[in-house]
Amino acid sequence: MHRLRGISEHVSAALLAIIVLGVGALVVSRIIDNTQLVAQQGEENVIETKLRSIQDLTVALAYIDANSVLHVVVVSAGAPVTIEAIYVNNTLWNKQCSARLANGTLLPPPPSTVLPYHAAAIIDCSLPPGARIASVKLVYEGGEAHAIAKKI
Repeated sequence: MHRLRGISEHVSAALLAIIVLGVGALVVSRIIDNTQLVAQQGEENVIETKLRSIQDLTVALAYIDANSVLHVVVVSAGAPVTIEAIYVNNTLWNKQCSARLANGTLLPPPPSTVLPYHAAAIIDCSLPPGARIASVKLVYEGGEAHAIAKKI
């Protein structure tokens, strides 16, 4: 009969060290990847927050004319402003609205309406006949602008 011989202590210690080092390298690699991902997301959040903080949209005038058309005059500040949504009386009203710059240049409808910096624009929205008052909320990347429009 043959006697079975085991692996020497040195070989088993070397195998164990290789396995531990391999698992350790894998763990360190995952930690580095996750750290880089978190840092990148943090950078993106800082850039987005900075952009939002410099965007400003002010409603200069809002009224409803005799044809039940809501007119909202807005002014942008020191950065371009993207209007994402227009709400009239708490109802999304994008499809019933059009926008143009004060010089007459037509703008695409929300959510693609981009006002250049230091620009005035007129937003016209069709309302149901007989509308006498409307609560207007303009949602843009930097926040919201509100107005109450009355029939004149």
